[in-house]
Amino acid sequence: MKPYRGTILRPDSTGEYLEMIDDALVIVDDEGEIVVADSVSILCERGRELREKFGLVFDEQMELDGKPIPQTHNIIMPVTANTHDHSFQPPGIDGPLITGTPTEGFGGWLPKTLKNGEYIAKQDVGRSRAMLAMKFEECIRHGVGATLQFTTSSYDAARAAINIGNDKGVRVVAGYVAMDQNIDSIQLGLQEESGIALRATEALLDEFGAACVAVIDRFPIAVSSETRRGLAELARHHGALYETHFDEQDGVGREKDIHKSIYGTASITQTLVDDGVFETGSRVGLAHSIHTTKKEMDLIGSKVDAGCKVFVRACPSSNAQLGSHFVEGAFVPFPLRQWEARGVDITLGTDRGAGRTSNVFAEMQKEHGRHSIETRPSFIDVLRYGTIQGLKSLGVDIGETRVSEGNPAEFTIVELSGAGAYWDIGDHYGNLEFTAARVIDGGQDSSGIKALWVKGRQLK
Repeated sequence: MKPYRGTILRPDSTGEYLEMIDDALVIVDDEGEIVVADSVSILCERGRELREKFGLVFDEQMELDGKPIPQTHNIIMPVTANTHDHSFQPPGIDGPLITGTPTEGFGGWLPKTLKNGEYIAKQDVGRSRAMLAMKFEECIRHGVGATLQFTTSSYDAARAAINIGNDKGVRVVAGYVAMDQNIDSIQLGLQEESGIALRATEALLDEFGAACVAVIDRFPIAVSSETRRGLAELARHHGALYETHFDEQDGVGREKDIHKSIYGTASITQTLVDDGVFETGSRVGLAHSIHTTKKEMDLIGSKVDAGCKVFVRACPSSNAQLGSHFVEGAFVPFPLRQWEARGVDITLGTDRGAGRTSNVFAEMQKEHGRHSIETRPSFIDVLRYGTIQGLKSLGVDIGETRVSEGNPAEFTIVELSGAGAYWDIGDHYGNLEFTAARVIDGGQDSSGIKALWVKGRQLK
């Protein structure tokens, strides 16, 4: 039996918002099931019952099986969800698809690859798998219970990401990243023969199912319409997520200019619509989504109204690192409120590679801070983006992850330290917004993550 005391933050009965239970006791049995999750306050009957049952003498002295359960400044909350990240991509998990040498181009560090099938020598498989294991161990250290991984190097890298992530206990959705359209003026990473991505993605879906596999294109400008239509059909058939980088770099990467030279229109949105990505019943994740015009947002909004579920993966650290907000020296803000007004859900991603951490709490803080006072989301909103909205976007049943009796244990515990740990006294006691602000501060230091449970398994 594992007992925890603190404040519970959990999804409410709708699964859309967070509710708080102060002075709470959570007990997880030896099978990983929550057997107690309620207040032990003397102000409620249930609390008085639990105090009597577990031998509470003072607030600082509650016992379970003769061992004290100290009162702490813990926040027991949903696991965080990193909804846009890149797995370590050394070529050669089992069979490499990357060839060529690093070249100048987009970012200056992505490899130029060729169509001719001349693969580089296989790398050390053990080292590659060890790097993937490190990725998920880092997730656990930061309280990340679910993650979406773009795996660019090979079909086997996607398989390894799913298998190793699941073995570590993290909920993993991963996919093979399609890229079959060469852009001479800008190198975006892996380029493959047409058809490889379709075959690889279909094989992954057949093996693991839509719960673990996303259908992914690298960038709309880097995937042919023929391949994209096939990928969209696969996603619809299997009920899988369709993911892409979207309107990330307008000034730096000249994304819209390049798109117009290929398709005759600067509207990336229109091309995705024409290729069947936003069909009724589809689930679509758009990473970054900074430079989308009002007309394009309206078009996507109309698809949301027609039954397509759309998620924007906000990645503030990566956007700052790459200068994504700037076009010819002018700052372009992330249009969070405009997306929300069109029924699009916001989630958070670290975009590790361009970003520098797997800590979603750090992204919460930066997402709150990168907006003007007029458009800034509340702390409780950014906490929702990084937890329940992210989890739902990955297909997780929020009801099953709620800190409630009878559910498998699925939560992370953030311990608040220093003076801030005592600010729940007086006027701040029971204040949801203030508690959200404190837990976001506390979670940015991984030493504050005291426990992580996923699907009834204790990972930390």
